[in-house]
Parts: sequence; structure tokens; C-alpha cells
Amino acid sequence: MSDHSKDFEQIDELTGLSTFTSFRVLAQDILDDPTIRNDIAFVYFNVENFRSYNEKYGFAAGNDCLRLIGQTIQAIFPQEICSRVATDHFCIVADKNEIEEKIKQVCEELRPFRMETHMQLHAGIYFPTPDDFECTLCMDKAKIACDSLKHQYDSMFGYYDAKLDDEYQRTRYIIEHFDAAIENGYIYAWFQPLVRSFTGEISGYEALARWIDPDLGFISPADFVPVLEKYHIIRKLDLAVTQYVCNVQKKVMESGGQIMPVSINLSQQDFMGDDIVSEIDEIVLESGIPPEYINIEITESIFSIDSDRVANIIDAFRLQGYEVWMDDFGSGYSSLNSMQKYTFDCLKLDMKFLAGFSHSRNSKIIIESVIGMTKQLGIRTIAEGVESEEEAEYLRQVGCDQIQGFLYSKPGSFDEVYNLDIPKENTGLRKYHEKIGTINLLSQDPLGKEDDATKKIKFPMALVEEHNGHLDILTHNESFTEYVSLLGFASVNEANDMLNSDSENSVSVRNYMKSALDNDRFEVCHYSRNGLRCTLQINFIANYRSRNAFLFLGLVAESE
Repeated sequence: MSDHSKDFEQIDELTGLSTFTSFRVLAQDILDDPTIRNDIAFVYFNVENFRSYNEKYGFAAGNDCLRLIGQTIQAIFPQEICSRVATDHFCIVADKNEIEEKIKQVCEELRPFRMETHMQLHAGIYFPTPDDFECTLCMDKAKIACDSLKHQYDSMFGYYDAKLDDEYQRTRYIIEHFDAAIENGYIYAWFQPLVRSFTGEISGYEALARWIDPDLGFISPADFVPVLEKYHIIRKLDLAVTQYVCNVQKKVMESGGQIMPVSINLSQQDFMGDDIVSEIDEIVLESGIPPEYINIEITESIFSIDSDRVANIIDAFRLQGYEVWMDDFGSGYSSLNSMQKYTFDCLKLDMKFLAGFSHSRNSKIIIESVIGMTKQLGIRTIAEGVESEEEAEYLRQVGCDQIQGFLYSKPGSFDEVYNLDIPKENTGLRKYHEKIGTINLLSQDPLGKEDDATKKIKFPMALVEEHNGHLDILTHNESFTEYVSLLGFASVNEANDMLNSDSENSVSVRNYMKSALDNDRFEVCHYSRNGLRCTLQINFIANYRSRNAFLFLGLVAESE
């Protein structure tokens, strides 16, 4: 390729290689030459972790490193077109013969610079096909092959293959068709219900972006969301989903239906650009939906950006009346640290915690510790990915507020999910249930009163609701199950039946419940059963219309 004219060539001052502008002209010239195009390869180099090297040793040392790479490339590919296309990115068009050996020689020259920074030179290789007519697209494909090696410190080079081509074509399709998909309504929201753990009622929904394409059909969020994030257009998706959710809510409200809280997911990039709070708030206010019916979900990926900025945005959302939820709590390394810096209303637990919980003591300890911590902080919990009744029952017993998962419903269209045969709680019930949910059935101080003299006693506990004269044990801890067994009941359900009977003990308990309600204080009820003298502390918790909630504490069970 030495016969090719380089009259146009412009030189990069630092490395002595061609500039990117020159490279495109010269590379296109070669690609257009039918006598040699079948013998060439596009090679894209990237210096991984170069930024760390710069920060550790300074820009002068970094420039020396780049200069050496440029000189090495030029020495090993003396007759080829070589270019520095970005700060630490290089590209060449070369004869494909012995291309791997030459790339290895270039990469080996960088080894002395790795030191403590793990700096690594990777190369992607692409052989043009008869259908390739633009050199920039060939370079893009070589870059994709190079990018696929990220964090693979045992690999120097990789080829653009069929798998990468599928990903590349899918990425191009997503970028080129995204705007039209938004405008034509191919992208919209599906919904998945959240269920109150101790009532089984729907307490809200999560909105999930879905793309149903007229040509490709269902495009998975796992495919299009990373692409939109990579090309910094995810904000448009998040705003479109918010608009869709508000339109649906408005339609329900105008038809006289019951609107429910819906959570929307925001990306890290939403926190980096313009005023996302004002943009979301404008959409919500124009729809006439009260902010309390829109919850903001964020993941811990946002914690990698400026912490003060994140804290200010979270506070601004909450000041406007929105709740802010942390999604996938426990999936990364900064979850606990984030609890010190930011204020959340709810945590959604990464259900990897539940994997094998039935036979893993460690899993139970972690789940129960997190739920206990959140109740002390006044934060609610939601468990995602719940698929079995065994998981749901365990989460009820340990005090998880809400449950989400295939056990109740897969994500679906709003009409499908809204019309599920599951009762919905209204606004008043939601606030009532949230107050009940503050009780920590795992704690020795369930009411959160540090001066409570009983806090050092590990006792059975149950949340009991009285509704129109009927009593229901909503949820209870494991000690309560053992307690009622000690009293001679075959199950907690049988103990519940006793509370609704005309027995002397039932009448006595009901009278003390009424006294606790009337006086807004705890009452102590003494009774005998199964040869035992029993003491039950009854605490009034909350009420909503004809519903009253109580905490039962089984303090003593002694032989008569």
C-alpha cells in the first residue's frame, strides 16, 4: 500500500500519525480500490485504563506513553495508514497478512507502562466484506470488536464476528428507529402490581418500558435500554414513559375509576442533564395527577456521580410531593453507604437475597437485618421477584411491606393488570396500612420506644385488625406461632377463630382492645388457657374508618 498517495495527509502533533480527518480520506481511498480491498484489515486500538495512568503519573507521562504507542505502531506498520483518532484510541488500515503477530508486538510494548494502573492495550480486527463501502463503518466494527474485550486482561485482540454483527445491527436499528417508536406509540409502559403483604390487596404498580416494533416484534428492554444509555438518549425514554403513565392515570380518573400509585424508573443520566425534577413535575401537573400517585425509582448507579447533586435532586422530588425509592437494594457495593447520604421513602430488595432462603440461615439473617434497619429509619420495603407462596409467607412474617412478582402477576398492559381479580386498597387504607407497617415484628422494641421497659424481652407478636366487629390476625412473627401452640391451638388460624368466638377469653380480649382504642394506650389482659396463666399486652396502632389495628404482645405464659 506504499504506492497510495498521501498528499492529503495531516499529522497529529503528539504521535506523528495521521489525524482522524486524514485517515478517513486515505482509508476510503483504499476501500474503494478493488485490487487491494480484499487484502486489508481495519484495526482499532484502545488503551484501557489510560485515565488512571494519567491521574497517577501526570499528563506529561501520559503524553510520553501515547507518543511511544504512536511510534511503535508506525514502526511495526511502516507502509500502512495509521491514525490517532481520539485521546487514547488509534486505528490503522493494514495488510491482513500476519496481522495478529504485528498487533501482539504493539501490545507488548505497553507492558512496562502497566505498573499499578492495569493499563492494557486492546485491538479489534475487522475484514471488510463486499457489502462494505464506507470506511467509517468498517472502523466502527473494528471498534466494536475492541470494546468487546473490555476488562479482559488476558486478551490482546478480537475479531468482529457474527455475534458482534448481530449486536451491531440491533444497536443501529434501535438508534435509527427510536424516535419514530416514541412518536408512533411503539414504545409504551407495561405495569406490574405491588401487593400489600398482609392484606393481599394491590397497593400500586411499577411502570416498565416496552417496545413492540412493527417489524421486529418485541424488543427486550435488556437490549434497548443499554443502547439508549450508551448514546445518551435514555432521558427521552424516561420522559415518554412518565407521560404515558400520567395519560393512563388521567383516563382512569376522568372515568371515575380508582387511581393507584405508579412508580417510574429514572436513569443515572437523568440526574446529569437539565432539571429532571421540573420536567417530570410539568408532565404530572399538566395531567392533573397528584404527585403522591407517582413514585420515582432510582438504582445505585446514580451514586457514581456528584453526591451533592444527587442529594439535591432527591430532596427536590420529595419536596414536590413525590416519593423516591431505591431499586435493587443490595445488588451493588454502595447500598448501605447510600443510606447515610440520601433520604429514601422505600427500598426495593434485590431478590438475590431470597435465593435459597429456605435452607440458608445467612440469607434470612441478611433479609431480616435489612428489614429491621429500614423500620428503624422509617423506610418501607418491597420485595421484587417473588414467585412462590413460601417466599411470600416468609416476607409477611418478617414484616416486608409489599411484594412484587410473578406470584401475583407478570407485567402486562394497563387494562390487563388493572382488571386483575385482586382487590385494590384506596388512599385512606394505604396510609393506614403504611402506619401498621412501621411495627417491627423482629425487634425487641417493636414500637420504637427506647425507654420501653419490655424491649429486652423476646416476645411473640402479632398485628391484629378489628373490622366491623370481626378480628383478623394480619401477620405475626415466628415466636407467636410457638406461643399459640403452647396455649393448645393447632394453628394461628385456630387462635384467630377463638378471638371471634363467644368464649370468656375472647370477650375479655375484645374489652381490653376497646379500652386501648378509647384511651389510645396499651392495656394488659390476663387470662388462662391450657393450664397456663397468660398475659397479653394490647397496643392500639392505627385506625381508618371502621378498621382498627392493634399490636398483640404475648408477654408471659406460666403454669397455673
